Amino acid sequence: MADGPHQRRCPERYNVLIDHSQPQMVKTLFLITIFLSGAMVGGQEKPATQSPLSLGCKLPSQKFNNLERIPVEVRLKSPDVDIDRAVVNPEATPAPGVPYLEIVVEETPRKGKPAGPIKLSRSGQGRDLGESYVRFDMEIPIDATERREKISKHLDDLVREVKTKKADPKLLKLYEDQKSREGVMATFERIYFQNKIGAFELGCHFFPNHMNSLVTPVQSSREKFVIEFKSDFLDQPTFH
Repeated sequence: MADGPHQRRCPERYNVLIDHSQPQMVKTLFLITIFLSGAMVGGQEKPATQSPLSLGCKLPSQKFNNLERIPVEVRLKSPDVDIDRAVVNPEATPAPGVPYLEIVVEETPRKGKPAGPIKLSRSGQGRDLGESYVRFDMEIPIDATERREKISKHLDDLVREVKTKKADPKLLKLYEDQKSREGVMATFERIYFQNKIGAFELGCHFFPNHMNSLVTPVQSSREKFVIEFKSDFLDQPTFH
């Protein structure tokens, strides 16, 4: 049947004829249309949001010596993300989906200048309720050239001791012969441990690295600490 002169169709999804000759009916149908449209919009799911992250990078003290490893604890406050799954100090940015953690040490007299390569040995990890954590033993090694100079000097001192005490000639040859001396130096290099001395700042930066994620990178506050001189590694009684 064709529409009358005072009739108009509502949107097709409702398939209702409106008779404009009856104002009250028009008003009622209009309100029903608004109610149904609002219900459809309100029923749509909102995009999921992630809880904001909070990162802490902590030291047990602000003072250490150059012959001790420095305990570092990194904590991430998040019910959804675990810090212990992150790649630590990667040489290149990992593929999307792989979270990573940067632990950086800078010399405070020269703000922004890295203290050089650091060594991190993982000592523990876990989760406490809404926080995950990972622990490391950290070293800030002295420069490689300085280390070799100290080892070479130590071997020269051993040569003098052997000659003075007139010890086994084979021992003297071990320290003086160029080939065998390099082997001895390589052995000392593997066991050598001595931190730089000075004032430093420790900082951590966590990158969730998720594709299309609402979780953004987060940075910890800075931790200041000092490393004081106690002794050269090879001056310890073990090596004399």
